[in-house]
Amino acid sequence: MGIKDILRNKRISRKRSHIERCFAVMKRAHNAGRVSVTTIARAGIKFMMNSIVYNLEQLKYLERVPST
Repeated sequence: MGIKDILRNKRISRKRSHIERCFAVMKRAHNAGRVSVTTIARAGIKFMMNSIVYNLEQLKYLERVPST
């Protein structure tokens, strides 16, 4: 990797880490690492459902944590 690529990765890594965490949790906790449906539309629906479940779990966690 060149210096240009290293500097670019440093710039975007902070933003990327928040999004990558969501995908990592969905992959690990919801078995969303592989899609076993046959069409792109069904894969999109499955991903949307995984996202909804992830958001509901995060909401449950945030309601439990006392606000500062």
